[in-house]
Amino acid sequence: MAHFVPVFTWYIAGVSGEITRASPLWSASLCKKNSSLLIHEFFEAAESFLTTVLFHPWAGEHPSRVTTELPPALPQTFLDRDFLEPLFNNNDPLDRKFSWRDVIPLKNRFTPVSRTSIFLEKHGAFYHPARVEIILEDSSVHNLVLNCAVSPHGLALIEKEYLLLRELGRKKHLTRLIPRVFATASFHCRGMETAFFLGEWFDGYKEFHLSGPNPSHPYQTLHMWNSDGTMEIYDPPEFYPIYERASEILTDFYNIETFEQIFPWHHAAGDFIVKPLRCHGKLLQPPGEHLPLGEQLQPSGKEPQHYQKVIQEEPAYMGNGFDVKLITVRGYDSMFISCDDDDAGTPDQNREEHLHNDINDDINDDTNNDINDDINKALLIFFLNLSLRMRIDRIDGTGDYTLLHHDALDFIIKGFFISLDKKDSPASMKLEKRGMGSLFLSYLQQFHRQSILMILDMITDGGNPHNPEFSFIKQHIESHAEVLSQKIRSLGKNCFFIDNAV
Repeated sequence: MAHFVPVFTWYIAGVSGEITRASPLWSASLCKKNSSLLIHEFFEAAESFLTTVLFHPWAGEHPSRVTTELPPALPQTFLDRDFLEPLFNNNDPLDRKFSWRDVIPLKNRFTPVSRTSIFLEKHGAFYHPARVEIILEDSSVHNLVLNCAVSPHGLALIEKEYLLLRELGRKKHLTRLIPRVFATASFHCRGMETAFFLGEWFDGYKEFHLSGPNPSHPYQTLHMWNSDGTMEIYDPPEFYPIYERASEILTDFYNIETFEQIFPWHHAAGDFIVKPLRCHGKLLQPPGEHLPLGEQLQPSGKEPQHYQKVIQEEPAYMGNGFDVKLITVRGYDSMFISCDDDDAGTPDQNREEHLHNDINDDINDDTNNDINDDINKALLIFFLNLSLRMRIDRIDGTGDYTLLHHDALDFIIKGFFISLDKKDSPASMKLEKRGMGSLFLSYLQQFHRQSILMILDMITDGGNPHNPEFSFIKQHIESHAEVLSQKIRSLGKNCFFIDNAV
């Protein structure tokens, strides 16, 4: 029986109509560089990759890297079948071929595909993410994400990130915090290396960034970006729970005993996405400098229209009415060097190791357990770094660096302790008969403003002094330490996590 491959259609977010050979963007560069992959080359490569992975008869025949019977453009395709099967509740034998049916819900698995569309969504710091829309004959729609790397930084990261997402996604209690990943491949086009990986698309989730204050908004607001180029605007403090949840997620992934953490991460890069669970606020059509991707790619001679349109709707939900996901993992390592390691470690690890050895002068620690001391010191560094970096963004994602208002620190701290109190206490701390939140709070409250400032300074000293972010952090680190120390002192027996910690 002939194997069916559906018709593909191509689109760019913000551009009306299908991208065809007659489209003015057909031969436009994917990036600003003249030597970049062209738009049609991107779509042709994406279609070839998806056809190979999802629809061709040979897709998934081999559990490791496929090196035979593949189109010349795709010499390496890595299919993670063992990971796919349990995630999608598939009870079929593990030697069954992998195909598009493995990446949609079980109830729709035997409905034929009608068509597949690829939507180029944006230009990211490392990848060019596209949404793959698989439409079945029952009219149900199932989305995947296809990340494309063409820059040296993106190419250096993409396979590492794929493997990290795969491994972290195998931890059952963390599965739904990050996207599932399904396949990756690299190839060459006109001598330029390009790589893809296919993963889970989170429907209804949006990128978000801080904005303002400005003449139209005298206070800081948060903008959620819609795929059609509009934005939803949230006023403080209604969006602060987003940062609570992001803080909780990063702490969920922190390993208390090995000191492994997800790092680096950046709000400015759009590492977190959010889904409002209730009603939303105001819709804003962005000004010219923040136009949708398609209008940025318009050929010269057609000037984009500059206008703003604001629609007032009912107020946003004022509770924790948001769900948050982390969509990228660039690194997952211990912040300290193992004593058994022969390697010298990275500069960041070396700096953290020296810092770990210096946090002693202001501590009156009753425990004589070196393991507990190491756990607390590492957790202190993680918490202080989290409290500062969780506040840093760039205005509208690409503008000047900006700092989230210090009132949001209450939410950042809360998210950290919510996660911490979900963790089992290490065996060395079991005798204390308290939860991790209560144990760490006792340790944390030994540190006052000057100590917190000193530690934050040491954490950030390894930054590149020529990087604008470094200068921005150093400019605000003292005020952050002042407010954070006040927040820490205010944590007491009425704290939300204490009741469940004893």
